[in-house]
Amino acid sequence: MSSSTSLFLYQELALLALDDKKGTLAPGFSEFVVVGAILAELLLENKILIEKGQAQLVRVINFDPVEDPTIDKLLTAIKESKKELSLELWVSNLAGIKNIMEDVIAQLCEKILFVLKNISSFIFLNGKVTRNWMPHRKNY
Repeated sequence: MSSSTSLFLYQELALLALDDKKGTLAPGFSEFVVVGAILAELLLENKILIEKGQAQLVRVINFDPVEDPTIDKLLTAIKESKKELSLELWVSNLAGIKNIMEDVIAQLCEKILFVLKNISSFIFLNGKVTRNWMPHRKNY
């Protein structure tokens, strides 16, 4: 990922699954969705390879960190495995990692706080943007 304000696929899915009124994740949004999105991200970033054929074995081809603790944790688990597993087994095994959903929410909160800190010089009033450190200027 190129920008520190960009979201990974699993984070975008978590945002979509948030219930705005309750502040909780929608029923049905599970560890399997998160792991599937992370594996898709790793595949798109050329970190893993899924072998063609019936077995669909997953292999790590690039172990450079993605600089996201949740993704890097799963990449490490695949890399350190003593045996190659199928995509289906990896989804099942990785979804069982303790506190995976807590990690997802923590990473998403950190990303949101980072973005909020970087736009804190703006105040949004009645659909207009005003720089709060230039109160004498008109809205633009």
